[in-house]
Amino acid sequence: MANKREIPTINNIRWFRNFYLIVFAVSLWVLGDAVQAQTTSCQVGAYDCAGQLYLYNGNVGIGTASPALSGLHIHNVGSANQYLKLTNIDTGAGDLDGFDIAVERTSKRAFIIQRETADLILRTSNIDRMRIDSSGNVGIGTAGPAYKLDVAGAAHASSFPTSSDLRLKTNVAQLTGALEKLQKIRGVAFDWNEQYVALGRSTGHREIGVVAQEVEAVFPELVTHWGSENYRAVDYGRLTAVMIEAIKELKAKNDTLEAENKKMKERETVLNEKLIAIKNEVAEVKQLFIQKQKASLAQLEDK
Repeated sequence: MANKREIPTINNIRWFRNFYLIVFAVSLWVLGDAVQAQTTSCQVGAYDCAGQLYLYNGNVGIGTASPALSGLHIHNVGSANQYLKLTNIDTGAGDLDGFDIAVERTSKRAFIIQRETADLILRTSNIDRMRIDSSGNVGIGTAGPAYKLDVAGAAHASSFPTSSDLRLKTNVAQLTGALEKLQKIRGVAFDWNEQYVALGRSTGHREIGVVAQEVEAVFPELVTHWGSENYRAVDYGRLTAVMIEAIKELKAKNDTLEAENKKMKERETVLNEKLIAIKNEVAEVKQLFIQKQKASLAQLEDK
């Protein structure tokens, strides 16, 4: 016959309850002794914990008896660099794991070190403002920086100098046909579409610029690609080199036209002089004709 499951009685339930209450009370007693021992070991206002931890007026000093600021002050009296390390169960707890804030002893340089292959993020108001990704790209306003410095939005500065020393260049070739190529690029006014707004990069106002695909067709050196969708970006600053050569070409054409116009004016002057000479000759001939006609009339009248 199968064993019947025994239903706990009220007395059994009370017994288990009392047993667990006794175990809980003993645990609190043991834990309380441990906390009291720790508190006694790290007394306020005195070095303890192997001479490393110091508590003073709510401040904590590690390696210093005089915490300089409220909160935590870590001071290294040895020859090694000073590190503050943060790790968790996923990073591991080794020297090359987690996140460090460090000060070099001799140079006094300070470091913020992301040991993991992950982004380093700066937040304000609980919103990501800036990040450095694992490849070293810095993004402001974007979670996926595509350049060494990638700003999603407007950026302002007094100057953006760009390296251009001839000593640093090779294979230098002057641009040709710039004017003709520029005629294939439109200058346009436009608004950013919803896709660009969703990327968090829109300036929120109407813009003036060019179309990257049109620029790429004639000046591929001025176009770069970014993002998983291979979006195009134009180096507007270097368009000035194209403008310079296009202006030179316009000037050359203008100089040619001016030279031709000068020659035409010189020929016109010569023609005008010849015309004046012809007019003078005609006037002289006309005058002689009139004089001869008058002489002939006079002779007829005498007869």
